[in-house]
Amino acid sequence: MKKAVLFNGILISSLVGALITKLRTDNKAQAAVKIKGNQNSRGELIYHVPEGQFYEVTKAIEWFDSEEAAVAAGYRKSAR
Repeated sequence: MKKAVLFNGILISSLVGALITKLRTDNKAQAAVKIKGNQNSRGELIYHVPEGQFYEVTKAIEWFDSEEAAVAAGYRKSAR
């Protein structure tokens, strides 16, 4: 027997409810990951913090939840 949930006056299945819960959890996890890692034209691995000058324009090839994790992965901090 399928379980149903009433959400804002709409009946939805428990499967849809589980999907909504997963999406919310994924969004919270992604919000904790804020450090962007990328590679410059010389091949150096560089990480950028949200306060950095180039953070907004950087296209990340890898994301980190701490500076320590970025350094452990072989990245160095951006000079600006």
